[in-house]
Amino acid sequence: MGALTIFGGTSAFFATGVYLFRRRISAKWLTAGSITHPIALTKKHTIVITGGNTGLGYETALDLARRGAPIILGCRDTVSAQTAVNSIRAATGNEDVSHMELDLSSLASVRKFAMDLKEKETLYALICNAGVWMPMDQKKKTNDGFEVHFGVNHLAHFLLVQELLPLLKNSGMGSRVVFVSSSLSKSGKIDMQSKDFVTEGREQPEKGFAPSGYCDSKLMNAITARYLAKELEGSNVTAYAVCPGFCKSQLGRYVEMPSYKRLIVGSLMRLFQRSSVQGAQNIIYTTVQDTSKLESGGFYQDGQVNDEMMTSHKDIEKPLWDLSMKLIIPAD
Repeated sequence: MGALTIFGGTSAFFATGVYLFRRRISAKWLTAGSITHPIALTKKHTIVITGGNTGLGYETALDLARRGAPIILGCRDTVSAQTAVNSIRAATGNEDVSHMELDLSSLASVRKFAMDLKEKETLYALICNAGVWMPMDQKKKTNDGFEVHFGVNHLAHFLLVQELLPLLKNSGMGSRVVFVSSSLSKSGKIDMQSKDFVTEGREQPEKGFAPSGYCDSKLMNAITARYLAKELEGSNVTAYAVCPGFCKSQLGRYVEMPSYKRLIVGSLMRLFQRSSVQGAQNIIYTTVQDTSKLESGGFYQDGQVNDEMMTSHKDIEKPLWDLSMKLIIPAD
């Protein structure tokens, strides 16, 4: 009985410690009540979300559909997308939720998606949410021959933004582009001399946790948002990059790891991870907060602009933009 009492006391002490630790790190996380001046979404506020069939994209779509906006999910897996659409309609009562095929590993698919969308005439928000996370040693490339993180996470979204800017500008309602970036962008490095990120990807550091290509592409998202905001000055369109935080998702599904390591690592990660619902609050924040309360071009983390991200890498903003513009020109 004494041993059981000790064990029970130790377990309770440990559980209390975990609870307090979680509460401490989550104290500044955004919640549904963090948006102080939300835009009242209507049937006129069409929102496109790339990769909205699972995880952060799905939870964002669910929230925005509940607010009354028409939602279009851009997904490669149309079966999964239809399942998500049915689920969102049932949960929100909003029947104006649909999906369109979009394969971000193909620039031709991006162009077709944008062309099909143009019949909408106006667009309130484009949320560039979809992304890939692949071990660098797999040497994955897109259909167009680009390194997969650069091609999917950055270049395809860059093209999509360029194609849809006319619709965003036509809305007349404070439209916006939201890039889902990451705090891992701090580990990103972009060498505009070698341009190694375009087709091969930067060499993976021995002690690097995340794929170097993923970190680099997330940095590109932040840089693109900042430069796009400058390009859009004087228009009714703003741009933001956002870090949703370390969230539980399917992003790392391609990472190979022994079962015992997954169990250990998974248990530790749960101490720091947010749910998809919690992470999505960051995306929702920059999508519906009144623009007078936001800084266009800002890199947002839990409702605050990250000043370090705003001041770093300014020397490669235009070179990266110009290179991206060159790469999306269709081949003859």
